Amino acid sequence: MIGVVNRLFEAFYWLLIIRILFSWIPVSPTNRTLYEFKSVIYKITEFYLRPFRNLIPPIGSGGAYIDISPIIGFIALNFIRQIVIGILSSIGGF
Repeated sequence: MIGVVNRLFEAFYWLLIIRILFSWIPVSPTNRTLYEFKSVIYKITEFYLRPFRNLIPPIGSGGAYIDISPIIGFIALNFIRQIVIGILSSIGGF
């Protein structure tokens, strides 16, 4: 069970990384496949990042901004992962 939980956390880490990369690369709506893939990634990760973004909004000036919510999200996700793995380990790891 611990292995499965670790894999799920790893998968979500990768989704966050892909989202960060997509935020740097413009994707044209005419490229339907890539545009839909980006939309799915954003939908999956937005529920998690939105609370962090509400706490610390993107920092911007001159039309450019830096969104640090993914950084906070990675830190929180690692903390949550350690807690979940610790709990699973203490009850026998299934």
